[in-house]
Amino acid sequence: MKKYILLYCVILFGQLGFSQLTEVPLGSGEPLQERYYYKDVFGVLDPFVGTYVYTSNDTIFKVVLQKKLMSSRNNNSFYEDLLIGGYQLTVNNTDVINTLNEISNSYTEGGLYPIHGNMFYVGNYFQESNEDYGDNEVWLDLSIKDTSNGDWADLTIRRATVNGQEVIKIYMYGSVQGSFIDSPDDFVPYKLPVMQDLVLVKQ
Repeated sequence: MKKYILLYCVILFGQLGFSQLTEVPLGSGEPLQERYYYKDVFGVLDPFVGTYVYTSNDTIFKVVLQKKLMSSRNNNSFYEDLLIGGYQLTVNNTDVINTLNEISNSYTEGGLYPIHGNMFYVGNYFQESNEDYGDNEVWLDLSIKDTSNGDWADLTIRRATVNGQEVIKIYMYGSVQGSFIDSPDDFVPYKLPVMQDLVLVKQ
């Protein structure tokens, strides 16, 4: 009987903890605050979910994006909906980087995944790509980790239709296009195809 009472109390207090969260729409402009839940009320992230592949000559770049609900941040300080994912870069039939298996990890904090984020913009607010964005176009600015050097890069994603196929157009860039592991002599460039406009077809 005591075990059942203890289990009930754990469930009850867990529900009370979540019920005390202040829910605000993702992208509302509300500053990050403790006990807040930044929820994708309008489904902005949903259209980007999927598996996408870029192929060019001997290079294949595969990206998988999934939506993670109520991901924690800063030791459960606040919660947010976001996209998480992984990728596989293959050159000459050899894996250069493959993080797809990390998607199956049950991280409570979404920032631990190789691809993650929920920042979105409308129109030409800010972008590094050479392409113009439509005035009402919603696009994402996520983070992607190059596991070859441990550095992070920005990953911008926009949706489009090319020759009747759903695609995403991506552009990756970092501050120095590589990482200084211990000193300037240990500079390791990105193996990710940064600074390039890539088109990935939805599978």
